[in-house]
Amino acid sequence: MMKKALLTGVICVSALLLSCGSNFEPFPDFMGRHGHTAVVAGGLMYVFGGHDGGDFLNDLWKYDPATDQWTKLNPASSPSPPPARAYHAAVSDGTNMYVIGGYREDDQGTDVYYDDMWRYEPNTGADGTWFPVGGYSGPQLMGHSAVVVSTDVYLFGGHDGTDFQNDLYRCLLTTGACSPLSPANTPAVRAFHSAAVNGSTMYILGGWDEDLDLYMSDVHTISLPGGDWAVVPTTTALPLDAFHSAVYFGTELFFFGGKVASTNAVWQYPGTYTNNTIAFVSGDKTITDSESKFIDAGFEAGDSIVVSGTVFNDGTYTIVTVAAGVIDVAEPVADETPLTATLVVDDWVRKGIPTTSPATRYAHTAVILNDTVSDKMYVFGGWSGSFDYSDLWAYDPSTNTWEQKASIPSQ
Repeated sequence: MMKKALLTGVICVSALLLSCGSNFEPFPDFMGRHGHTAVVAGGLMYVFGGHDGGDFLNDLWKYDPATDQWTKLNPASSPSPPPARAYHAAVSDGTNMYVIGGYREDDQGTDVYYDDMWRYEPNTGADGTWFPVGGYSGPQLMGHSAVVVSTDVYLFGGHDGTDFQNDLYRCLLTTGACSPLSPANTPAVRAFHSAAVNGSTMYILGGWDEDLDLYMSDVHTISLPGGDWAVVPTTTALPLDAFHSAVYFGTELFFFGGKVASTNAVWQYPGTYTNNTIAFVSGDKTITDSESKFIDAGFEAGDSIVVSGTVFNDGTYTIVTVAAGVIDVAEPVADETPLTATLVVDDWVRKGIPTTSPATRYAHTAVILNDTVSDKMYVFGGWSGSFDYSDLWAYDPSTNTWEQKASIPSQ
């Protein structure tokens, strides 16, 4: 079992009770939480479990982006719903939600780790139905990550009650049968990292190893099911952190939040900016943007940018100085009036922080959800360091803007 001191000094005494030793005052009208999971199925977001500062949870909520409304669900279960838990993993196959593993403390304060898988079928019954996946043969884990590729779920890392892990498992969604994989170049052990997937490519980002008291900023990728791990080479490192979120959105990775860095900036890899307001001035060796969004895009002096979409100026340039609307480059450019161009930095960029933004947080969730207009990154809940958040925010990467949505109501 996990010793109480496992995360001492990181999150109070226990891995889950983030409110201990703080001046926690729960919001009376909202159901804030951390250590929960969120997935998208059928165009809706489903949120399960977590910890609300006082209790472990096994409630299930549905959010509809078309109406900006939350609904608490009361699913049928066969034979019973999943026990309350936090720091579990969850994935979606597009139709159903799958919950895997997790952790809670029982009434005697004993650590309980789960080695189970549950399937929630939204379309079975009035409020859907929970089914245990009885053939699950994976390990007991908390703080692990999970992604879906085809009809399989892949689990990485986490803590099994004794040690931090770096194993990779392939589990069938249909039966729960799991088998360990043995790729080369396996990343160091960790938990509370984040993971994202693009097609059959899995990414893991950061995390924490208590044994070494080490927060991480590395990014690794693997082609599933048969590839080997590889480090994603970058010049700019992510913050050393854990309890953050990551999503793969379009052609880029997006990273938000975390325990240590304590920032509400969005990080993007690679840094990409496209607009129809880009012009070039040969005499000054400058690239201009009449909408003044170069700082928002995260460009910095010293970055190497690749320009495409122009008539005369496609190529690679070195940024000497950057302002909101002007980039000075070291290389010559040709005069070109405003046109649609794309500027790419093949590295992590820290996006500018808009005036309207969610507060700094960790142990939250992030998913890609379509609000009937476009896909956006939805960030829900998390821990502030003294209380749980119940708010929901939608991030539009095309404009680097946030919009606050309806908070999850009280029970």
